[in-house]
Amino acid sequence: MIMKKTCIAFISGLALISCGPNDNTLGEKAISKEQYGNKWPFTVSEGKLKCIQYETEGINQEMIQGVIFETNGKTYGLNGTAKSWGRKLGYAKVDEIWADDTIQMDQLIKAGVPIENAKMKVNIGQILDEGLELCNTK
Repeated sequence: MIMKKTCIAFISGLALISCGPNDNTLGEKAISKEQYGNKWPFTVSEGKLKCIQYETEGINQEMIQGVIFETNGKTYGLNGTAKSWGRKLGYAKVDEIWADDTIQMDQLIKAGVPIENAKMKVNIGQILDEGLELCNTK
């Protein structure tokens, strides 16, 4: 039997926050580079996209839904909510696996933009949109 983990934290001693895949996952799906081709925004080849419902007293629950990506034993917050809560819950920073958009970077450099200012990441919007759609599946 595989145990699912749940995490609980106290923020400023006032609000109880819980998260975990056992009852706070609103929706999830496996995604991979194979599905997205050159639009794949990560340096890893696959993972699980999830919408998580963070819980705290006195806050509209729909306001605290986070889109996360899990791969290789790490959790990455993708939208603002998940990034914010992820700082408290120990998520890794998505920049660790967010791929550079070398095509856009090359175009900027050819247009005269200095290399240090030509840093671009692959658009993550489609993944975020799909993650937010998962919030409505439960």
